[in-house]
Amino acid sequence: MNKYKNIDDFRKTVITVNLIYRNLENIVSKLNILTKDFLDKNEDFANNICLRLQVIGESINHLVKANSFIISDYDEPWREIVELRNIISHNYGELNPVEITEICHNDVPKLKQTFDKIIMDNNSLKKGIAFLDGVKIFGYNLNMPADLNQKLKDVYIELNHTDNCFSGKNS
Repeated sequence: MNKYKNIDDFRKTVITVNLIYRNLENIVSKLNILTKDFLDKNEDFANNICLRLQVIGESINHLVKANSFIISDYDEPWREIVELRNIISHNYGELNPVEITEICHNDVPKLKQTFDKIIMDNNSLKKGIAFLDGVKIFGYNLNMPADLNQKLKDVYIELNHTDNCFSGKNS
């Protein structure tokens, strides 16, 4: 069934997709300076890019396991993205700056376009992410303060009544 199980499932999914999207945006915004030579000379910048690729891969892995219906209609190499996360995490000393640069220039913009479509095609995600943007939370804290969690719960309840995108109860 292509539905969220409950509010926690919805909240985690919105935060996860938002986290992926914000990291993709960040990498794309740096493509004009992202070269192999620049990565070789700027270890902190290279570490930042690799960390963002790890977060993207780990977050996609969560979507694949928990809510694959969000991404199943989109033709992306989801397993390979998760595998890149594993390579970065476990073989960091062996990373090739040329490969990282090519991934960032060739694959990240395409993946960002896919997530643009995922968000636009999924009304509940679109509204949930718009809510997060409005309160300036960019997906890093799954334990939101009670008032913000209640507001997201209100979005969930509204969507549950208008979009019929949930399989569980409103709690």
